Amino acid sequence: MANRPNPAGPVSKRSGEHAIDALARRVVEVVADRQSSLERRLDAALLRRFCEAVSALDSKEHVLLVAEMMASGVRAEDITDLYVPAAARVLGDRWCEDNMSFADVTIGSARLQSLLRWVGPEWQPGWKTPVNAPLVLVYVRPDEYHTLGAMVATGQLRRAGCEVLLHIGYDRAETLDVIEREPIDIVMISASGGERLESVRKL
Repeated sequence: MANRPNPAGPVSKRSGEHAIDALARRVVEVVADRQSSLERRLDAALLRRFCEAVSALDSKEHVLLVAEMMASGVRAEDITDLYVPAAARVLGDRWCEDNMSFADVTIGSARLQSLLRWVGPEWQPGWKTPVNAPLVLVYVRPDEYHTLGAMVATGQLRRAGCEVLLHIGYDRAETLDVIEREPIDIVMISASGGERLESVRKL
């Protein structure tokens, strides 16, 4: 990403902390509103088919099903924001119940992640971010193996009008360098449900 000038400078940015807090709250509200709207469009029978396709031995079955879903009128954002996360929860539950191996869950998760890039318009070449969009950095710790949620959130933020830098696999020093160099408005840390809040606070 090309460096963008920060005419406000560090002093002005500190004086605008209240505005940044308000912006952060607004972004979270927009994403939450979108998610609530999506949940009303979840079809349980279609979700079952989606989960089976993602878990199938045939590596193309999930792609064919998604193409069928879109042809029948299911929106791309419904797939990325609703069916992908819901399927990830189902796969996790099956593993916890010993109904699916860790290897199968890993393969299924990789397929879900590939669907985000294949279906989501915000991952495609030519996607344009609004001028003067807030710049958000989404950080996934190097020791964090759950990356699907961060990718889903990144897509939602981009569609909500944000410019997003997704840091997966970056060490802390690399990310701090970007934060010092770029006019970042919001930093988000992605942590799995089992992550200790104290370790996130220290980070």
